[in-house]
Amino acid sequence: METTEEKKYIEKLVEDNFRLSYYIAKKMNTLPIPYEERVSICQFYLYKSATNFKEEKGFKFATYAVKAMKNGLLQTLRKQRVETISYD
Repeated sequence: METTEEKKYIEKLVEDNFRLSYYIAKKMNTLPIPYEERVSICQFYLYKSATNFKEEKGFKFATYAVKAMKNGLLQTLRKQRVETISYD
């Protein structure tokens, strides 16, 4: 269960790095996913990475979040490709 302090910390991390989601979505423009959807996926994984981030491990949050957003985009792409393959 998250306390109010943890929620505020998560909100601050997300607010401070919100533009990062647009940057990653734009940078990953070679993926066959529309830009708006890439932004949405990146924002979801930004929030998810903020909730899972552990500062004591010694990484910067931005580094952790970028990796999470890129992996989230690639995971979404894999799911879309699996759904389009028909097994006859």
